[in-house]
Amino acid sequence: MIFQIKAYLHFLYRSKNRHGVHSPFVYQFVENCLNDSRPYEAYQTFEQLNQKLAANKQLVQVTDFGAQSKTLHSKQRRVCDMAAVAGITPYRQRLLFRMARYFEVKNALEIGTSVGKASVALAEAGVNLQTLEGCAQTQAVAQDVLADYSDRIQFTNGTFEAILPTINDQKFDLIFFDGNHQYEPTISYFNMLLQTVHHKSVWIFDDIYYSTHMQRAWEYLRKNPNVSLSVDTFRWGILFFEPRPHKEHFVIRTPFFFDTLM
Repeated sequence: MIFQIKAYLHFLYRSKNRHGVHSPFVYQFVENCLNDSRPYEAYQTFEQLNQKLAANKQLVQVTDFGAQSKTLHSKQRRVCDMAAVAGITPYRQRLLFRMARYFEVKNALEIGTSVGKASVALAEAGVNLQTLEGCAQTQAVAQDVLADYSDRIQFTNGTFEAILPTINDQKFDLIFFDGNHQYEPTISYFNMLLQTVHHKSVWIFDDIYYSTHMQRAWEYLRKNPNVSLSVDTFRWGILFFEPRPHKEHFVIRTPFFFDTLM
């Protein structure tokens, strides 16, 4: 947490809001997506799902393949506890939904289903989603709570290292990386999936300041020659691949500051 607080203070020093952005593309993204305050009907669905998860006392035997949880140390965990600390926050749930709509995402890949909080955001945006989860019991929880979206969500269980080479011949409009917050796996997944990119692809990396290793991974990713534009919102790192005259990088403050350190 000390590292994250220091990183956040440095982020605040460097960051801008939409008025400090000179890229029309990024300005419109900030103005019409990040700062969109309209009360979408889907938000009620998210709240209902989150309440259902918060009330679920079922015990799950968790298999962790990625970075170990900083707050949940037992392998046997209650669903309500997992929902409280794993996956995305309600604010990011709404933001992911808006991004999928804003960029007109049709097909998406999620690396790290957890209990399905990000999955429902993408499904509610009308996205056809393929979501990967390493822990079979955790995936079973997500499949149960998201049963109404079986026509839009394809669940796949297994290690990411085994699954990704079997799907990297597809094209995804959006990829949400939230499954392994370690340097080498993050870089490996990035390289394995590069051939899925098209010029409108958007990639989102969660928790880019989770640790010094993830911060280093983020620096590597955004400087990759295939990336034309990157946006650092502290909690998320967002990459774009559409060809541009020169590479651009922006550090942007999102409206809900308290979410960034949660």
